[in-house]
Amino acid sequence: SVPTTTAMEARPEGSAELKERLAAQVSEVLSRRWAPLCLEPGLAGRELAFETSGEVFEALSLAFPHLPPDLRSRVKAFLREEWEKHPPFSKEARYRPDEGERREYHRVPAASLSRGGHDAPYHPFGSLPAIALYAETLGEWELVRASWKDIRKAFDGFVETEWRLDPQKGDLHANRYLASLLAFARQAERAEDLDDSRRAAALAGETTEALVDWWRRSAERAVLPVIKNIGEWDVFL
Repeated sequence: SVPTTTAMEARPEGSAELKERLAAQVSEVLSRRWAPLCLEPGLAGRELAFETSGEVFEALSLAFPHLPPDLRSRVKAFLREEWEKHPPFSKEARYRPDEGERREYHRVPAASLSRGGHDAPYHPFGSLPAIALYAETLGEWELVRASWKDIRKAFDGFVETEWRLDPQKGDLHANRYLASLLAFARQAERAEDLDDSRRAAALAGETTEALVDWWRRSAERAVLPVIKNIGEWDVFL
């Protein structure tokens, strides 16, 4: 006697419909200056999405091949402006969380627009894969090459941090930095900066070995713990 309903039949969308939806989303991105998206899921901790220009470069570069010609021109112009104002390889890449149009469906208190003490942002060098994608997909290699001196500074700054992946501890940004080292090595070779290309490739090799070691150790130690009570859960958090 329980009342039931039948769900609507799922209708697969065709390529044209998906491209229209993508174009609408990209147009909305370009329509105004958006503030980073604040995600407050609760116990998992606060996150700020699209808080760096590198994330915007990556998203729009992925969408670019599927957009109509007029929207491609707008994306190119928008990203060139971002390259000048918020270069993805620099400290200026980070957007202020309290500036721009909010996109959340709720009011965001000022206290939620800051990072927690456990959440350190990644080094600007971590945007190198987005820069490589931008250069290749939008044909902007000359723009990247013109900024090569500053991109090299980002690499040097990253090297100076002496970051190394510890297989015993792991690192939230390990995959990002490995991808950045590989992307920089390829771009440096194209820019005929062979010494830096070799340095980045060597660091990428070390990081790859440490990454494999980390995952092997993690697999060996994998367990499903039983949390007895909320007190243990609080300690875990």
